[in-house]
Amino acid sequence: MNTNFSGPKLFTFVLSREHGLAAGVAISSWFALQYMGMGVMKARKQYNVEYPKLYASESDPNGKKFNCVQRGHQNTLEVYPEFLLMLGLGSIRYPLISSIGGAIWLLGRIVYFQGYSTGQPEKRRYGSFGYLGLFTMMGCAIKTIYDLQHSIDFITILASFTLAHKYQHSQTHILDYHLIAHTFNIHDIQLIHDGEVALLEALSYDISVPTPDDFFSYFSNLANNTDPKIKTIIDEARLALSSPSLPHQTFGVLHNYSPSVVVLSVMYNYLTSNSWMSEQVKKIIIGKKDGDQYVKQLIHCIAQLQSVMTS
Repeated sequence: MNTNFSGPKLFTFVLSREHGLAAGVAISSWFALQYMGMGVMKARKQYNVEYPKLYASESDPNGKKFNCVQRGHQNTLEVYPEFLLMLGLGSIRYPLISSIGGAIWLLGRIVYFQGYSTGQPEKRRYGSFGYLGLFTMMGCAIKTIYDLQHSIDFITILASFTLAHKYQHSQTHILDYHLIAHTFNIHDIQLIHDGEVALLEALSYDISVPTPDDFFSYFSNLANNTDPKIKTIIDEARLALSSPSLPHQTFGVLHNYSPSVVVLSVMYNYLTSNSWMSEQVKKIIIGKKDGDQYVKQLIHCIAQLQSVMTS
Protein backbone atom coordinates (compact mmCIF):
# COMPACT_ATOMS: atom_id res chain seq x y z
CA MET A 1 0.00 0.00 0.00
CA ASN A 2 1.21 3.50 -0.85
CA THR A 3 2.54 5.31 2.22
CA ASN A 4 2.84 8.77 0.67
CA PHE A 5 -0.05 10.31 2.59
CA SER A 6 0.33 14.05 2.78
CA GLY A 7 -2.79 14.75 4.81
CA PRO A 8 -6.54 15.08 4.32
CA LYS A 9 -8.22 16.76 1.39
CA LEU A 10 -11.76 17.78 2.20
CA PHE A 11 -14.68 18.40 -0.13
CA THR A 12 -16.65 21.41 1.05
CA PHE A 13 -20.10 22.37 -0.13
CA VAL A 14 -21.15 26.01 0.20
CA LEU A 15 -24.51 27.29 -1.03
CA SER A 16 -24.33 30.27 -3.37
CA ARG A 17 -26.77 32.38 -5.37
CA GLU A 18 -26.22 30.09 -8.33
CA HIS A 19 -27.62 27.21 -6.29
CA GLY A 20 -30.80 29.28 -6.02
CA LEU A 21 -30.99 29.22 -9.82
CA ALA A 22 -30.82 25.43 -9.78
CA ALA A 23 -33.63 25.32 -7.22
CA GLY A 24 -35.64 27.69 -9.43
CA VAL A 25 -35.20 25.41 -12.43
CA ALA A 26 -36.32 22.41 -10.39
CA ILE A 27 -39.46 24.25 -9.22
CA SER A 28 -40.15 25.47 -12.76
CA SER A 29 -40.12 21.87 -13.94
CA TRP A 30 -43.14 21.20 -11.71
CA PHE A 31 -45.09 23.97 -13.46
CA ALA A 32 -44.04 22.56 -16.84
CA LEU A 33 -45.44 19.15 -15.85
CA GLN A 34 -48.69 20.76 -14.70
CA TYR A 35 -48.96 22.54 -18.04
CA MET A 36 -48.61 19.24 -19.85
CA GLY A 37 -51.03 17.52 -17.49
CA MET A 38 -53.65 20.18 -18.14
CA GLY A 39 -53.10 19.64 -21.85
CA VAL A 40 -53.91 15.95 -21.41
CA MET A 41 -57.04 16.78 -19.38
CA LYS A 42 -58.19 19.14 -22.11
CA ALA A 43 -57.57 16.46 -24.75
CA ARG A 44 -59.62 13.93 -22.75
CA LYS A 45 -62.63 16.19 -22.90
CA GLN A 46 -62.04 17.16 -26.51
CA TYR A 47 -61.64 13.58 -27.75
CA ASN A 48 -63.97 11.98 -25.18
CA VAL A 49 -61.43 9.61 -23.63
CA GLU A 50 -62.68 8.66 -20.16
CA TYR A 51 -60.69 7.67 -17.09
CA PRO A 52 -59.00 5.35 -16.22
CA LYS A 53 -57.95 4.72 -19.82
CA LEU A 54 -54.36 5.81 -20.28
CA TYR A 55 -54.54 5.69 -24.09
CA ALA A 56 -57.41 5.72 -26.58
CA SER A 57 -58.10 2.61 -28.59
CA GLU A 58 -56.82 2.37 -32.16
CA SER A 59 -60.38 2.05 -33.43
CA ASP A 60 -61.24 5.47 -32.06
CA PRO A 61 -61.13 8.02 -34.92
CA ASN A 62 -59.54 10.60 -32.61
CA GLY A 63 -57.40 8.03 -30.82
CA LYS A 64 -54.13 8.99 -32.49
CA LYS A 65 -54.55 12.68 -31.70
CA PHE A 66 -55.23 11.99 -28.03
CA ASN A 67 -52.44 9.44 -27.78
CA CYS A 68 -49.98 11.95 -29.19
CA VAL A 69 -50.89 14.43 -26.46
CA GLN A 70 -50.70 11.70 -23.83
CA ARG A 71 -47.33 10.45 -25.08
CA GLY A 72 -45.91 13.98 -25.00
CA HIS A 73 -46.73 14.10 -21.30
CA GLN A 74 -45.84 10.49 -20.47
CA ASN A 75 -42.48 10.63 -22.21
CA THR A 76 -41.54 13.68 -20.18
CA LEU A 77 -42.54 11.88 -16.97
CA GLU A 78 -40.41 8.89 -17.99
CA VAL A 79 -37.25 10.97 -18.27
CA TYR A 80 -38.09 13.37 -15.44
CA PRO A 81 -36.16 11.41 -12.76
CA GLU A 82 -33.06 11.54 -14.96
CA PHE A 83 -33.46 15.30 -15.26
CA LEU A 84 -33.71 15.79 -11.48
CA LEU A 85 -30.75 13.48 -10.85
CA MET A 86 -28.47 15.22 -13.36
CA LEU A 87 -29.55 18.68 -12.23
CA GLY A 88 -29.05 17.82 -8.56
CA LEU A 89 -25.64 16.20 -8.95
CA GLY A 90 -24.31 18.73 -11.42
CA SER A 91 -25.44 21.67 -9.29
CA ILE A 92 -23.27 20.60 -6.35
CA ARG A 93 -20.15 21.94 -8.02
CA TYR A 94 -21.44 23.64 -11.18
CA PRO A 95 -24.79 25.23 -10.29
CA LEU A 96 -24.81 27.94 -12.97
CA ILE A 97 -23.95 25.67 -15.92
CA SER A 98 -26.31 22.96 -14.66
CA SER A 99 -29.11 25.52 -14.26
CA ILE A 100 -28.63 26.72 -17.82
CA GLY A 101 -28.67 23.11 -19.02
CA GLY A 102 -31.82 22.44 -16.99
CA ALA A 103 -33.58 25.50 -18.45
CA ILE A 104 -32.69 24.38 -21.97
CA TRP A 105 -34.01 20.89 -21.23
CA LEU A 106 -37.30 22.29 -19.86
CA LEU A 107 -37.80 24.54 -22.86
CA GLY A 108 -37.06 21.60 -25.14
CA ARG A 109 -39.64 19.45 -23.36
CA ILE A 110 -42.32 22.13 -23.74
CA VAL A 111 -41.61 22.43 -27.46
CA TYR A 112 -41.55 18.62 -27.65
CA PHE A 113 -44.98 18.42 -26.00
CA GLN A 114 -46.48 21.13 -28.16
CA GLY A 115 -45.17 19.51 -31.33
CA TYR A 116 -46.42 16.07 -30.28
CA SER A 117 -49.83 17.53 -29.33
CA THR A 118 -50.49 18.56 -32.94
CA GLY A 119 -51.24 14.91 -33.72
CA GLN A 120 -48.22 14.70 -36.00
CA PRO A 121 -45.57 12.69 -34.08
CA GLU A 122 -42.71 13.88 -36.28
CA LYS A 123 -43.15 17.44 -34.97
CA ARG A 124 -42.02 16.32 -31.52
CA ARG A 125 -38.49 16.48 -32.91
CA TYR A 126 -38.65 20.27 -32.76
CA GLY A 127 -37.85 19.88 -29.10
CA SER A 128 -34.74 17.77 -29.67
CA PHE A 129 -32.52 20.71 -28.77
CA GLY A 130 -33.45 19.89 -25.17
CA TYR A 131 -30.93 17.05 -25.29
CA LEU A 132 -28.21 19.69 -25.39
CA GLY A 133 -29.33 20.76 -21.93
CA LEU A 134 -29.55 17.16 -20.71
CA PHE A 135 -26.03 16.34 -21.86
CA THR A 136 -24.77 19.58 -20.29
CA MET A 137 -26.23 18.53 -16.92
CA MET A 138 -24.86 15.02 -17.40
CA GLY A 139 -21.37 16.39 -18.02
CA CYS A 140 -21.57 18.52 -14.87
CA ALA A 141 -22.82 15.52 -12.88
CA ILE A 142 -20.00 13.29 -14.08
CA LYS A 143 -17.41 15.98 -13.35
CA THR A 144 -18.88 16.48 -9.85
CA ILE A 145 -18.61 12.76 -9.12
CA TYR A 146 -15.01 12.80 -10.36
CA ASP A 147 -14.22 15.78 -8.11
CA LEU A 148 -15.77 14.04 -5.13
CA GLN A 149 -13.75 10.88 -5.67
CA HIS A 150 -10.53 12.86 -5.83
CA SER A 151 -11.33 15.11 -2.86
CA ILE A 152 -11.53 12.45 -0.17
CA ASP A 153 -8.34 10.55 0.50
CA PHE A 154 -7.54 7.54 2.67
CA ILE A 155 -6.42 9.60 5.65
CA THR A 156 -9.77 11.38 5.73
CA ILE A 157 -11.57 8.04 5.70
CA LEU A 158 -9.45 6.79 8.62
CA ALA A 159 -10.02 10.03 10.52
CA SER A 160 -13.77 9.61 10.03
CA PHE A 161 -13.52 6.11 11.49
CA THR A 162 -11.51 7.17 14.55
CA LEU A 163 -13.81 10.11 15.27
CA ALA A 164 -16.90 7.93 14.89
CA HIS A 165 -15.36 5.46 17.36
CA LYS A 166 -14.74 8.20 19.89
CA TYR A 167 -18.21 9.65 19.61
CA GLN A 168 -19.98 6.29 19.79
CA HIS A 169 -17.70 4.64 22.38
CA SER A 170 -16.56 7.57 24.49
CA GLN A 171 -16.77 5.50 27.67
CA THR A 172 -14.38 2.79 26.52
CA HIS A 173 -11.44 4.95 25.40
CA ILE A 174 -9.94 2.03 23.49
CA LEU A 175 -8.38 3.27 20.29
CA ASP A 176 -4.85 2.20 19.38
CA TYR A 177 -3.57 4.72 16.84
CA HIS A 178 -0.25 2.91 16.53
CA LEU A 179 -2.02 -0.32 15.60
CA ILE A 180 -4.13 1.50 13.02
CA ALA A 181 -1.08 3.20 11.54
CA HIS A 182 0.84 -0.10 11.44
CA THR A 183 -2.08 -1.97 9.85
CA PHE A 184 -2.48 0.54 7.03
CA ASN A 185 1.25 1.21 6.68
CA ILE A 186 1.05 4.90 7.64
CA HIS A 187 4.43 6.16 8.79
CA ASP A 188 3.14 8.97 11.06
CA ILE A 189 0.00 8.82 13.23
CA GLN A 190 0.01 12.61 13.33
CA LEU A 191 -1.47 12.45 9.83
CA ILE A 192 -4.55 10.76 11.29
CA HIS A 193 -4.80 13.35 14.07
CA ASP A 194 -4.48 16.14 11.51
CA GLY A 195 -7.29 14.51 9.56
CA GLU A 196 -9.48 14.47 12.67
CA VAL A 197 -8.79 18.12 13.35
CA ALA A 198 -9.54 19.08 9.73
CA LEU A 199 -12.82 17.16 9.78
CA LEU A 200 -13.94 18.67 13.07
CA GLU A 201 -13.08 22.16 11.90
CA ALA A 202 -14.81 21.61 8.53
CA LEU A 203 -17.94 20.48 10.39
CA SER A 204 -17.71 23.49 12.73
CA TYR A 205 -17.08 21.33 15.80
CA ASP A 206 -14.69 22.19 18.59
CA ILE A 207 -11.35 20.54 17.98
CA SER A 208 -11.97 18.55 21.17
CA VAL A 209 -13.89 15.30 21.20
CA PRO A 210 -16.59 14.35 23.74
CA THR A 211 -14.38 13.84 26.79
CA PRO A 212 -11.07 15.23 28.11
CA ASP A 213 -9.72 11.67 28.08
CA ASP A 214 -10.02 11.57 24.30
CA PHE A 215 -8.16 14.84 24.03
CA PHE A 216 -5.45 13.55 26.33
CA SER A 217 -5.06 10.65 23.89
CA TYR A 218 -4.48 13.12 21.08
CA PHE A 219 -1.65 14.91 22.90
CA SER A 220 -0.17 11.73 24.32
CA ASN A 221 0.14 10.18 20.87
CA LEU A 222 1.55 13.42 19.51
CA ALA A 223 4.18 13.71 22.27
CA ASN A 224 5.16 10.08 21.91
CA ASN A 225 6.60 10.88 18.47
CA THR A 226 8.43 14.02 19.56
CA ASP A 227 9.31 13.86 23.26
CA PRO A 228 8.63 10.74 25.38
CA LYS A 229 9.28 12.73 28.55
CA ILE A 230 6.42 15.07 27.75
CA LYS A 231 4.25 12.05 27.05
CA THR A 232 4.96 10.76 30.56
CA ILE A 233 3.98 14.10 32.08
CA ILE A 234 0.79 14.19 30.00
CA ASP A 235 -0.13 10.71 31.19
CA GLU A 236 0.42 11.83 34.80
CA ALA A 237 -1.88 14.81 34.27
CA ARG A 238 -4.42 12.47 32.71
CA LEU A 239 -4.38 10.18 35.74
CA ALA A 240 -4.64 13.14 38.11
CA LEU A 241 -7.74 14.45 36.37
CA SER A 242 -9.42 11.05 36.50
CA SER A 243 -8.48 10.45 40.14
CA PRO A 244 -11.43 9.91 42.53
CA SER A 245 -9.64 12.09 45.10
CA LEU A 246 -9.82 15.16 42.87
CA PRO A 247 -11.51 17.95 44.87
CA HIS A 248 -15.13 18.67 44.03
CA GLN A 249 -14.25 22.35 43.56
CA THR A 250 -11.95 21.41 40.71
CA PHE A 251 -14.77 19.66 38.87
CA GLY A 252 -16.94 22.71 39.42
CA VAL A 253 -14.35 24.92 37.71
CA LEU A 254 -13.60 22.59 34.80
CA HIS A 255 -17.28 21.97 34.10
CA ASN A 256 -17.57 25.48 32.64
CA TYR A 257 -15.02 24.89 29.87
CA SER A 258 -14.70 22.78 26.75
CA PRO A 259 -12.66 19.55 26.99
CA SER A 260 -9.79 21.03 24.97
CA VAL A 261 -9.46 23.98 27.36
CA VAL A 262 -9.71 21.64 30.36
CA VAL A 263 -6.91 19.39 29.12
CA LEU A 264 -4.59 22.24 28.20
CA SER A 265 -5.16 23.88 31.59
CA VAL A 266 -4.38 20.69 33.51
CA MET A 267 -1.30 20.04 31.38
CA TYR A 268 -0.07 23.58 32.06
CA ASN A 269 0.20 22.78 35.77
CA TYR A 270 2.34 19.70 35.09
CA LEU A 271 4.64 20.78 32.27
CA THR A 272 7.84 22.46 33.46
CA SER A 273 8.36 23.97 30.01
CA ASN A 274 5.32 25.42 28.29
CA SER A 275 6.93 25.91 24.87
CA TRP A 276 5.59 22.58 23.66
CA MET A 277 2.08 23.39 24.82
CA SER A 278 2.26 26.85 23.26
CA GLU A 279 2.92 25.23 19.90
CA GLN A 280 -0.18 23.06 20.32
CA VAL A 281 -2.32 26.03 21.27
CA LYS A 282 -1.14 27.84 18.12
CA LYS A 283 -2.18 24.88 16.00
CA ILE A 284 -5.59 24.76 17.65
CA ILE A 285 -6.49 28.44 17.32
CA ILE A 286 -5.52 28.60 13.63
CA GLY A 287 -8.89 27.14 12.65
CA LYS A 288 -10.90 28.93 15.32
CA LYS A 289 -13.33 31.65 14.30
CA ASP A 290 -12.40 33.59 17.45
CA GLY A 291 -8.91 32.53 18.48
CA ASP A 292 -8.52 35.44 20.92
CA GLN A 293 -11.60 34.37 22.84
CA TYR A 294 -10.31 30.79 23.00
CA VAL A 295 -6.99 31.99 24.46
CA LYS A 296 -8.83 34.15 27.02
CA GLN A 297 -10.87 31.14 28.13
CA LEU A 298 -7.70 29.07 28.44
CA ILE A 299 -5.93 31.71 30.55
CA HIS A 300 -8.98 32.13 32.75
CA CYS A 301 -9.32 28.38 33.26
CA ILE A 302 -5.62 28.02 34.16
CA ALA A 303 -5.93 30.83 36.71
CA GLN A 304 -9.05 29.33 38.30
CA LEU A 305 -7.50 25.88 38.40
CA GLN A 306 -4.33 27.16 40.06
CA SER A 307 -6.44 29.07 42.60
CA VAL A 308 -8.40 25.96 43.53
CA MET A 309 -5.29 23.78 43.76
CA THR A 310 -3.41 26.21 46.02
CA SER A 311 -6.36 26.90 48.32
